[in-house]
Amino acid sequence: MARMIPPRVGEKTVSPGEIWLFDKFKKDQETGDWIVLHSMGCAEHSERLSGEIDLVVIIPGVGVLCIEVKASTGVRREEGDWFFSEGNKWIKRISPFKQVEDSTYSFKKALVKSDWSLKGLLFYHSVMFTKNNFSEEYS
Repeated sequence: MARMIPPRVGEKTVSPGEIWLFDKFKKDQETGDWIVLHSMGCAEHSERLSGEIDLVVIIPGVGVLCIEVKASTGVRREEGDWFFSEGNKWIKRISPFKQVEDSTYSFKKALVKSDWSLKGLLFYHSVMFTKNNFSEEYS
């Protein structure tokens, strides 16, 4: 089971997707020496005043995976813009892929700035849609 930091999901976490994925990592027997950071802040963000990575998964000997979790039941794109369903409304948001890419870059840059020996560490990023089954085809 992965070492979770913090050991529990914080009271302010409202995303059911983050809670679900946090529990998956916490209980998975295959993640023995992994470290998973929840709600990792990025104070020195490359694109915004600050940012946040939902889950940072540190896998010894492999690298670091930064995950953006989207628990919306509806996701759509129109003319390059991203929309997520929230209740009975569609809310325009930044691309989750751009969001996690920028935050991953910012996180790596801050780490390397504090310890140059981490320069060669591999960083990956991903988006996890925990509630959307993508059964609908979009053109």
